[in-house]
Amino acid sequence: MESHYDKNNSEICTGVPNLKANYEIETLTYYKAASRSSSKSWLPYPISLKYATSTQGRNLIHGFADSTGIMLWPASHLLCQYLTWNSTDRALGPHILELGCGCGIVSVTAAKLRLGKVVVCSDMDKTTLQLATENISFHKLNSEKVQEMVSHNLSKDFHYQDDDLKTAVQLVHNDVICLPYCLSWGNQKHIQQLQSFLQISSFINSDSPKRYFDTILAADIIYPNTCGPTLKLLFQTVDALLSPLHGKFIVSFVTRDNHRTPLKLISAATEAGYSFDLIPNEIFCPKDVENKLPPLMEAKLLVLTKNENAVEVNATLGSMTCRVFPGLIEQQKEAVLQAERVKEEWTPPFCECDDL
Repeated sequence: MESHYDKNNSEICTGVPNLKANYEIETLTYYKAASRSSSKSWLPYPISLKYATSTQGRNLIHGFADSTGIMLWPASHLLCQYLTWNSTDRALGPHILELGCGCGIVSVTAAKLRLGKVVVCSDMDKTTLQLATENISFHKLNSEKVQEMVSHNLSKDFHYQDDDLKTAVQLVHNDVICLPYCLSWGNQKHIQQLQSFLQISSFINSDSPKRYFDTILAADIIYPNTCGPTLKLLFQTVDALLSPLHGKFIVSFVTRDNHRTPLKLISAATEAGYSFDLIPNEIFCPKDVENKLPPLMEAKLLVLTKNENAVEVNATLGSMTCRVFPGLIEQQKEAVLQAERVKEEWTPPFCECDDL
């Protein structure tokens, strides 16, 4: 989901007006790597989720409102499979943020697997966050008191008072918080409140107070309609909230327009000082597991980290031997040549007035 502003640069945090959708609850199954004592190579892990299967009368994007997150998108399945397969690995750290959470499947999976102490499930669309909140509530991921606090703030666009957040963290003790939060990319007020929340949480949990998340997760938030300015806001947000030392920005990404969107992503990330790596699908999604998942549309898992040499490192992206975006440069060259060929082959239509 993208962050949008109207012509007066005031924040839009409402869903598409008069949007009607058909919702279903489906049980999705991801797979864990089996323990050594098991005779199987993997074990199923079911998660029930409510999401929209179709809409009526309105597009999901209308003006500045974007409610695409009420539906489930292919890259989400790949990221959930990664989290599930590595469920015994606590490398994500205690504080996890999801950007563009949509219906909440990634945040719900991370919280249900206890991969972090605090999981913030963020989106800029109120309709979408209401759906994510339903899914969080369905799985009883929060204590009753925390869920009451979340429900009380539904009418406040999913923003909370510091006292509410402090109470919520104190009530949690050794459990997990899965907090829906309205976050518009680049919005300093939203960013500062999340930083304040992190300080409260880390202090109460006896860690050294901090202002950063250990891991930021995102699935299908970068696509052809994502323009340069929006990507810049995305990386401003990541830069403000992700630990610059050990933080990881893990993005499940689907290429839908050949070289165009990857090039935009590389440019924005490089400008912000982030380099790329790839987690190969076969490491956490063996072929026999992939065949059991919904279609992934060749999604890939990108890991972006802060790197002072990002310009030099990213300059090698796109070659035929590059494992992140193999053949990207060749695709770009071929597209340019094709455009030139079309231009050369085109001749203006005959016009009788040319002889006058």
